[in-house]
Amino acid sequence: MRRVLAIALVSVILLVPGPSQAQTITRPALPLSSGGGLTLQLMVQPAIGYFAGQTNLLGDTIPLDPNRVLAGEKLWLTLTCSESIAGYTVQLGAYSWTFAGYPGYLTYMTGILVPDGLETLSWSGERLGPALTLSVTAWTSDNETSLKQGPVLEITGHVRQLVRTQPARAR
Repeated sequence: MRRVLAIALVSVILLVPGPSQAQTITRPALPLSSGGGLTLQLMVQPAIGYFAGQTNLLGDTIPLDPNRVLAGEKLWLTLTCSESIAGYTVQLGAYSWTFAGYPGYLTYMTGILVPDGLETLSWSGERLGPALTLSVTAWTSDNETSLKQGPVLEITGHVRQLVRTQPARAR
């Protein structure tokens, strides 16, 4: 168990090329129902935050773009509801994840991995496809539904492209 934990910690350190800053993106809820029913608040935080304006190990300055993420990167989502929900669906491009709601719970925290094949910008900033909107749809047991549009995400490269190898030291 300790060896697995050590490998996981080393992997995280290798993937973070410089000091990272957490980028939290908050947008107001957009209820679909008329009246003051179910409303949602969504916070999205990339786990690596590679595009935080820091200098990487190669000496390159990475542009500051809080909505730019890597394929394979985990996005931490915090969904806060105005009332108990029966479930919610997270959608990014053609991919979706459905989660169950629990009576009495108003805040849900989950993580999703940005799928491969959704690249929208090249490393040099050339447009490869349209930006993708992260959205969450939640529903109550009374079939009241609310949609929350999250950030528009630009996906560049993959987390595996950040891994660098080093030669072993001579003894």
